[in-house]
Amino acid sequence: MGLKIKDEITDFQRSFIATIKARSKKYLGWGIEEIEKDVGKNYDKEKAKSYVSLVLSHALGIAKGGSLNDKFRNSGINIKTIPLKHDLRIKEDMSFRNYDYMKVVNEDWENSKFKKEIEILLLLVHRLPSKDAKKEEAIFDFVLPVIPTDEDIEIMKKDWLEIVKIIKDGNADKLKAGTGKIVHTRPKAPNSKKVIEAPGGYKVVKKCFWIRKDYFQKILNDFQENEDFNDPMIAIDTYEVHENIRVNTKILRVIRDTKITTELKQKYEHRCQICGERITIFDGKQIKYYCEAHHLKPLAQIHDGPDIKENIIILCPNHHVEFDYGVIAIDPNDSQTIVHKDKNNQYNERKIESKHTIAAEFLKYHFDLFIGKIKDVNEKMSDYLK
Repeated sequence: MGLKIKDEITDFQRSFIATIKARSKKYLGWGIEEIEKDVGKNYDKEKAKSYVSLVLSHALGIAKGGSLNDKFRNSGINIKTIPLKHDLRIKEDMSFRNYDYMKVVNEDWENSKFKKEIEILLLLVHRLPSKDAKKEEAIFDFVLPVIPTDEDIEIMKKDWLEIVKIIKDGNADKLKAGTGKIVHTRPKAPNSKKVIEAPGGYKVVKKCFWIRKDYFQKILNDFQENEDFNDPMIAIDTYEVHENIRVNTKILRVIRDTKITTELKQKYEHRCQICGERITIFDGKQIKYYCEAHHLKPLAQIHDGPDIKENIIILCPNHHVEFDYGVIAIDPNDSQTIVHKDKNNQYNERKIESKHTIAAEFLKYHFDLFIGKIKDVNEKMSDYLK
């Protein structure tokens, strides 16, 4: 996906995300009404528009008065709920806070409130179980961290600047929802009477910035296609193993595998480079295929391997485990021959399927672990599986 917004997130932010993910585990798969009862709250008013957000905020302790509220307000992380329809399509665009017309025209992009709101997003994803289900029947599915790439940020910046210029020129009343490739603006008010002053000497209905649902749909599709919600690698990349955290936006994006391993998996048709097998999953609606990406030089800090195609091979879960535990390797002398510690194994001395370049330095690194040459690291390898 492009460049980074920041070189790293802070330890505080990393810890906060880990805490939210840990707290959410109790409620994953629960209906929103079930969660509401569990936290002892009762929201009437015909299930207000913010109903799901209110319930999940209290459940996770980030609501006003909650145990994590102070940390949340100081984290620089924006937690948003995102609703899916029964077919796993995002239901609507995402809205942000209302802006003041008179103030937004005096902001510069780098220090704008909107940019700060989108730099680190933590999405609480929930879905409707059927086409006719009501929002209170939604099911809490998972937590998805999202950090836009610099490429996306540049598009958002252009959209934002275009909108702000229209307001500054005294044409706030002429803003159309179609303005902006990713970001647009439209009313966010209970009715047309909720107006505030705008440049030009007149009053306009309250508005806010919105991000189009198509933007998040692509992120969600990448996540679903690559990880199928169950890839064991997610446990490592989503802060379960703290020693393995690389606190930069690139590794946050590895959580959902947006580009690098997705391309490799598709290149190999989701088949293992060792045995050629792939796992077929049919959920009653469509067929999906499952495989895993293995980093020859692991990403964990003790190894400090890079997340590039030349350091990755595509494997089935069984052979992934064997690579992790140093049972199998690839001979770096020819970059093709499989070496197995069980000389009678059917794949020993066979050639791997090869459709991309694997760097010899990473093959050698893994092979040296395999033969025990790197003893000080090899002894700890099982603690830093990747």
